[in-house]
Amino acid sequence: MYGTLLFISDKKYKKEKVLQIMQQYCFDYEIPEMEYQGELIKIRSRIENTEQRIIRHNYSEMILEYYDIGTYINERKEWGDKYILRLSNDLKDKKGYSKRNLERISWFAQKMKYYEILPQVGAVIPWRTLTDILSKNKSKEKIIWYIEKTYENGWSRSKLIEKIKSNAYELEKEELIM
Repeated sequence: MYGTLLFISDKKYKKEKVLQIMQQYCFDYEIPEMEYQGELIKIRSRIENTEQRIIRHNYSEMILEYYDIGTYINERKEWGDKYILRLSNDLKDKKGYSKRNLERISWFAQKMKYYEILPQVGAVIPWRTLTDILSKNKSKEKIIWYIEKTYENGWSRSKLIEKIKSNAYELEKEELIM
């Protein structure tokens, strides 16, 4: 193939003729449709798996960052509410650091311990979903249960809220007792 291409380049053919000869030698194979579809499925699956891992990793990094920032804020409680307000103003160029969210971040760091977040799947579910779990449950046991179930079952935020309203935690505990 390369020899032919060299030979072609030695001769002074027009561009169209070179392309025609290259197509004849390089692109003359039929792609078997069934095999192609199998390869396409395999490639798409690999891409989607990687995308999911990237998303989970990003959630994990963001949750841990929020925990650290919440800890910093909580260490400066003596500065009062003006501290969070000033931070939110100074971080306007960054997404996710409004006054309200900084209050949630502080509350999250106050409610959870680092060792409870890191090994837990709470570090890989979306922040908004995590704050819903925290705000709608008082006990640590329930919080961790809802975090784990959300991850295991792939619950969306709306599905999670539905499960909390239907007291899924209590219902499962009752089933275990019976």
